[in-house]
Formats: sequence, structure tokens, C-alpha cells
Amino acid sequence: MKNTLLLLAFTLTTIYCFSQELPMKAIQKQLTGKNITVLDTEEDIFKIQHRRTKKWGVFYWDVTEEKTKEIMPFALDSVGWFKDLEPYIVVKNENKYGVFLNPVEIENAFEKVDFQYDQIKTIEKEGVYYALVVKDNLWGLIDWFNGFTIIPCIYKTAKEVPLIQVESWQVPTMEKALKELEADLVFFDQNNGDGTFIARHKTTKKWGMYQDFGDRFDEMILMKYDRINTIPYNGSFTTVYNHGKVGVYLSKWLYNESAKETVACIYQDYKRIQKEGETYLAVQKDTKWGWIDWLTGEEKSEFKYDSTDDLPDPNYIQKRWFDE
Repeated sequence: MKNTLLLLAFTLTTIYCFSQELPMKAIQKQLTGKNITVLDTEEDIFKIQHRRTKKWGVFYWDVTEEKTKEIMPFALDSVGWFKDLEPYIVVKNENKYGVFLNPVEIENAFEKVDFQYDQIKTIEKEGVYYALVVKDNLWGLIDWFNGFTIIPCIYKTAKEVPLIQVESWQVPTMEKALKELEADLVFFDQNNGDGTFIARHKTTKKWGMYQDFGDRFDEMILMKYDRINTIPYNGSFTTVYNHGKVGVYLSKWLYNESAKETVACIYQDYKRIQKEGETYLAVQKDTKWGWIDWLTGEEKSEFKYDSTDDLPDPNYIQKRWFDE
């Protein structure tokens, strides 16, 4: 995805094929350096520390010309290294940290480094890399490839930061939502992919759901909930939470201006159950399960069942529209 394989940017494709053991003494002499660490691949790329300034730089050895060529100047206080061809490493200069993209893949990688963070922590999960950053002792999340902020630095610990991904085309919507909706967090609906997102108000910490139409945001769910689940594809409703209890909010895609909260947030849990092609809703109250009409909020059975497996088949017709 973000692997552009710009080996040609270094004009080294042919040279790499004939890579050989680096002449360490010649390199140290040419660069007045020490402490060489070679990139763990066939490419002759290495990091080296300057003897006098103690700064680190990144270079490669041109076999044809028998001399070093610069990828990153001697400008870093510290630099990690690409042990397993990671897409980036963390580098430090003047007590600030930045992201250095893999120079084997990215042309002018050093020019893209933005030294502005007090700390950067990399998390790899299921093959996806996340860059958590610190400013003013608070944690956030950035897109390590493009550098834009995904989650502002508002969390006290790294563990609190949600690990999410945002595509570059979604950034303008996110920035606009942060400003116009006075939000501090914006999460996109990745399942529907239609510009729908949930946003949290920076003061009340309540969530709402919106869709971006370019010139305006269409409010799909009022910004008054502790938590909102995304609407299933072609779903009639979603679930919303307040004070740890769950309720139901109808989909505006189907119900337009009639979309509203139809089931109050008073239930402990819920489960969608398909019966003969229709979606029914079971909810839990006082540890017991029963049926509820998700369109009207009317309870349709006694709440005396220990699990949804114990529920009898619903003895009512679940209507989809108010005028049925």
C-alpha cells in the first residue's frame, strides 16, 4: 500500500545486485565516522556516527565509484534501525522525535521527517504499524506515512489511544469536523465508506453521527451519547449507549426526518436475531432477556429468560415502517 519501492530513486538497482561486504575502514575515513551499522538487507545502506559531532547520518556505499553517498546528513542525536525492513524508524534531534521512512522504499525520506514530538511509540498489530506520539505529556496517533494527525494528543497513557486508520481523502472531513462540530475525536465508518463518521464533543465528551456532503454535515444521530455503534449495511437501526445502558436509534438513510431514538438507553445488553428473513431485537433487563419492538420501543415479552437461547419465538410481527 505504502510501499512504492523507489529503489531507482537511489539509482542503485544494478549496484544492489552486486552488493559486497562494505569496506569499513574506507567508509570511516571518508566520513570521519565510527559505529557503523549496516541495513539488514542486500543493499549497502548503513548508519554511522560522526567522530567529532557525535551526530548520526545514513549513507550508502556506491560500489562502482567506491565512495559513500548521502541519504541523511549527520543531523541526528539518535536513530533506530530497520532490523526487519520496517516501513519506518524513530529518529531524534534536539530532544524532539520524528518518523524516518525506509530509504530503500521512499525517495528523499529524510526531507519528510518532522521533528515535533516528545516521544514516539510504534505498535505493530496484525501486520499494521501505528505511530503513537506525545506532546505536552499527552498521547495521540498520527499517520506515519503522510504525517497528519489521526487522534490529537489528549490521552494520558498510550494504552488509551484507539488504534485506527484514516485514509488521506478523509483528512479534510476530519479537520472540518474538529472545527465546526467542536469535536476532539472523529472516527470514520469504514464499513459503509460513504463519508459517515462519529464525532465526540470536546467539552461534553458526547458522541454524535454525521455524514459529509461536502458543503455541509448531515446530523444522523444527535451528539448526546456516551457511545454509538455504526449502522450495519442496509440496517434499519443502530445501538447507542448512555451510562452503560443500551438503546436503539433508527437509521436516517431509511427513515429520513423520522429517524430518532426509539428505544431508551435502559437495557443491559442486546442481540439482533434473524427470524424468517426479519430482524428481531432481544434485550436484557435486570439480567433477564426478552423481546422488544425496535421500531416503537414496546416490550413484547416477559423478561424472565436467562439467555437468548431460552427465548421463545417472537409472537408478534416486527414492522419496519410506522404506517404499516
